[in-house]
Amino acid sequence: MMKDYGAKWSRRVSSLLVPYLLWNLAYIIFVVVIHASRIFVSGTGDMTSLYSWFTEWIHGADFLSLLWDSGRWDSRFDWLGGRIAMSGPVLYPLWYMRDLLVMTALAPLIYWLVNRIGRYFIVALFLLYISGLSFFSVPALSTLFFFSLGATLAINDETIIGRFMLYRRWAYVLAVLLAGIEVYFDSGNTFIGSLFYPFFICSGVVSAVCMTTQFEERRMKERCLPERMKNIAGLSFFIFLFHPFILGLCHKAILAVSPDGGLLTATIGYLTTPLLCVVMCTAVYALLMKLAPSVLGILVGERL
Repeated sequence: MMKDYGAKWSRRVSSLLVPYLLWNLAYIIFVVVIHASRIFVSGTGDMTSLYSWFTEWIHGADFLSLLWDSGRWDSRFDWLGGRIAMSGPVLYPLWYMRDLLVMTALAPLIYWLVNRIGRYFIVALFLLYISGLSFFSVPALSTLFFFSLGATLAINDETIIGRFMLYRRWAYVLAVLLAGIEVYFDSGNTFIGSLFYPFFICSGVVSAVCMTTQFEERRMKERCLPERMKNIAGLSFFIFLFHPFILGLCHKAILAVSPDGGLLTATIGYLTTPLLCVVMCTAVYALLMKLAPSVLGILVGERL
């Protein structure tokens, strides 16, 4: 087991740890350079004001906190009516990668618990997840539950795709119904919405996995995608990591060309900003693929 554990960690170093550190550091440099250019171009500040801004921006956190939990926010309500605390590194979306690194470190403990108490362990984690009752924020309950579920299925010689496909019809129906309920009750912003939220996530995850599996099976059978689109893991990972850098720029660009008007402008911006962001991310990815594929490989954890 320890040999497999060592091999898994060696893979995680290149696929998770290195991209995690590089992208967080890149984001720190990116934000500092953008703010410094505004200060010095406008002539309204100096190095002292830049340092004061930076200290305020990181909320007094030290350097290690920037790479771990400098960002803090409240998620949905738990069953006792309190807010579930969440945290992330300075590049917020990477909280999930941080949690995966933590779960990789805890893999031997998860393995021991699954073998010791079996499916009761997963049932207990599921109850914790839907209740939201936790005394820790790292890893998130969702990460702990889904990672442990996958580990349990693997230990029992099952695949998560095979298990999910058995319940795909129920999952599709529940996902649609619960999506309507979540919209009506404002999701995790209300207590009632928070009660349904974990069930919506579970049905949504199962539905997403099953739909992707069915699409992939059809693609392999009919060859309905061009060759260059067969491996998009690197692109999707790059979009996930790069979009925070340009999302604000995309939103401003959309607003600049949108007609004036409150609701109309807001709706146009809401619907088209993600599309523009994906297009720009894809263009940058294609450029790096052509000019610096080795660098791109490191940035996306060798997912080329």
